[in-house]
Amino acid sequence: MERPLIDTVALGEGENPEDAFISRESKASMEKDISAMLSPLEAQILDVFLAGKSYVEIADELSCTTKTVDNALQRIKRKVEKHLGPNGQ
Repeated sequence: MERPLIDTVALGEGENPEDAFISRESKASMEKDISAMLSPLEAQILDVFLAGKSYVEIADELSCTTKTVDNALQRIKRKVEKHLGPNGQ
C-alpha cells in the first residue's frame, strides 16, 4: 500500500524530553539528507506543500502547472522512500 507523502516525511514528537531531543535531531538530519537529494524546484515545492498549500496554490505561487507540482511531489516521494529504505526507517 502506498503511503501519502506527508506520512513519509513527517516525524512525531516523543513523549519525554529525551525522545523529543532525539526526534528533533533525527528530523534535522533527515531534512539535511532530503535537501541534498532534491532539485531546487523540488525543494521549493516540498516547502510550500508542507506549509499546507494545495497543488493549485503551489502552482500559482511558483508560476508552474499543477502537473509540474504533481510530478515533483511524486519524485520527492520516491527519493524519500528510497532514502528511508523498505521499512520506512
